Amino acid sequence: ARARLEELRKEREQLSSGGAQAREAVSALEAQAAELERQAAESAGKPSAADLSKQAAEKRQARKSLEETAVSLLKQVEKAKESLAAFPAPWEEPPVLESLRQQAEALRAKNLESAKALAREGAELKAERERLSQLAELQEKLGDLEAVYSRVAKLSRLLSGNNPRKLPVLQYVLSVTLDQVLVSANHFFSVLSRGRYALRLMEGPKGGNAYAGLDLEVLDGASMLPRSIETLSGGEQFLASLSLAFGLSDVIQSHAGAVELESIFIDEGFGSLDAETLDTAMKALSMLRSSGRLIGIISHVSELQTRIPSRIQITRDSGGFSHAQVRL
Repeated sequence: ARARLEELRKEREQLSSGGAQAREAVSALEAQAAELERQAAESAGKPSAADLSKQAAEKRQARKSLEETAVSLLKQVEKAKESLAAFPAPWEEPPVLESLRQQAEALRAKNLESAKALAREGAELKAERERLSQLAELQEKLGDLEAVYSRVAKLSRLLSGNNPRKLPVLQYVLSVTLDQVLVSANHFFSVLSRGRYALRLMEGPKGGNAYAGLDLEVLDGASMLPRSIETLSGGEQFLASLSLAFGLSDVIQSHAGAVELESIFIDEGFGSLDAETLDTAMKALSMLRSSGRLIGIISHVSELQTRIPSRIQITRDSGGFSHAQVRL
């Protein structure tokens, strides 16, 4: 234990000696650091040669820029002085500011109204342009329609009879059928007129602005010349009408096989016939009756009562009442 205690005392002395040396080294280092800081501070306050050269160049450039700016400002001042000297005085006497303010307010109000009017005119102009665009489209469509109308109108004029023959299309179609009717009617008319007359369509219009197509004329076998149907007597015109009725019934039956005209009724007309023509007409009716048709005659001619035994006779009594009697 005493030996160990002695060793510990020696180590304490060595450590105490080392701590003093360490403290001295630290003090020395702190003194060197303070000196270095002082030198650094002194050197920091003094610029280097490169920094001084750079600062001088910047100052020369700034001075040059200021000189150029000063020269430009002097030129502007001189130019302004010249303009001021050349500009005439706007008035001989200074204006009244209040009056100018009122005029300015009036002009502002007028400007506002003008702006509103301009806006309205702009809207109207836009609307007009839209209408103009629509009108252009309609004009283009109208041009196409006019081209179509021109063709259709020309065709319509031709079909309505405005053609060299003055023959409307309806009359033309009917005239084709009428030709067939006349072929059959002339068989009867030849018998009824004892071979003298025949009906035919007129060639061309009657005259003036009349249309052609369905006008009839009579071919007279005595003179071999055509004549107007109006030149026939009343009895002859009745026979012509009767022949046309017979011809029309034949054509209808030939065109429609399922249609049969079994009955023909003749209302009046026999009173205008003389005895010989009446006899011929009755023979023609008998011929038609023998072909299987029922012929009905409505007439006041008393002579027909002896020729037609089967009849319905209508009489009137003194009281004004009518009575029907069947005669067989």
